[in-house]
Amino acid sequence: MLKKFYHPKLYIVLVVIALALTGAYFWLCRMAGDKALEIFNREMAGQRLLEGSVAVESISADMWGNVGFRGLKWLDADGEPVVFVPDGRVKVKPWDVVTGSVKLGSMQEAELNNPVIAIRFNNEMRPTFLPKAEKKTGGAAEPRKRGLHINLPDNLPQSSIKINNCTLTASYRHRYFVLSGVNIAARSEKADELKLKITANNLGGMMIGDELGISGKVLLNGGEPQCDLFLSLKNVVPESLGLGKVKDTASVYGHATGPLAGPVIDGRIEFAELNIPALRFYKVNGDFLYEDGHIDFSNVTGGIYGGTVEATGTYDIDSRAYTIDALGHDLMPSVAAKTSKINCRVELDLKMRSDGNPHNVLTYGSFTGGAGTYSLIPFESISGSFSDQNGVLQFTDVKIKTPLGEVTSDAFEIVKGRVHIKDIFLTAPQGERIQIK
Repeated sequence: MLKKFYHPKLYIVLVVIALALTGAYFWLCRMAGDKALEIFNREMAGQRLLEGSVAVESISADMWGNVGFRGLKWLDADGEPVVFVPDGRVKVKPWDVVTGSVKLGSMQEAELNNPVIAIRFNNEMRPTFLPKAEKKTGGAAEPRKRGLHINLPDNLPQSSIKINNCTLTASYRHRYFVLSGVNIAARSEKADELKLKITANNLGGMMIGDELGISGKVLLNGGEPQCDLFLSLKNVVPESLGLGKVKDTASVYGHATGPLAGPVIDGRIEFAELNIPALRFYKVNGDFLYEDGHIDFSNVTGGIYGGTVEATGTYDIDSRAYTIDALGHDLMPSVAAKTSKINCRVELDLKMRSDGNPHNVLTYGSFTGGAGTYSLIPFESISGSFSDQNGVLQFTDVKIKTPLGEVTSDAFEIVKGRVHIKDIFLTAPQGERIQIK
């Protein structure tokens, strides 16, 4: 039966048609490759995802949908550079290359090598290169919300993006942040979900640290993008963030949820050591909650002066103002005062206040203690107040109750590690007041 339908001329015709179609396809691929730059420029001129202009120095494409480029530049509406990519590649659907209909949905994968990205935020924490708020019918502009305004399409094509060794800079209100050695992997397997993994080897500018890690996903639910991301920061220097003169490094871990433009971050912070003028903590751990530029700290515990401490606090990222309230238990004042004359255990009520200026940090509080000795003289209790500012730790209203009477001092100071003791008095049980120093 098969022989009935076989005919040499028909076979030759089919072969010729196949060769012709193949040749036409190759020819179209060649034409598309030759016109790749023209196609790219046309699509970039009509895109609405990014504000400003995008151009490349050279671009090439092959029949398999591989598009290579060099010298990609993205300039914002004011002509300022936002992104520069020395070289990279994009994998698109081959038929879209052939037909010259390359668009966002055509991309299957992309890889950018050694890009430099510069982001500038205005006073509303909004990137200046993104489109301005659209106007309502009546002509009034839509109110702008705090946080980033990120323009992502409602539906993502199945694709992946890889960014190698990126340098990212960001500026906001005269503050400058730098991330170097950044590697990013983004993958969309669902139309409404983008999976992310971001690492950075070095943090500079006004946030100094060693490592950054972000992993998780961004959800596109037809409205504002939502995030579900896990964050980690290693060896961050608090002083670089405006937290006084604290040079001891911290590790930060968090879970970011909610709108990508303004997430809520629930996390934990850890210090191996935390040295604040006249106060030396160790093994400090605590929880924090970030929302709308404000951080609340809770369940903070650590060690200090041979005892333990528990604390709460707040920090405002914009003003860099912060508050810390701490209670110390079973502390050794001999360690705090750097003198062996006093030996006992005390309870401490500590407060720290800053208006954002590291030179205006004020530490103050009070302490109470039980039985102990002072210069080998036994006493029944001790109490007093203290304050520390600009490296000067001052104790006032110090009272030491002994069987012989009450020892009091209006003030003594610790300046640069040296103790300066002022007048000390002994008030006998009969009421007689004697100066003993």
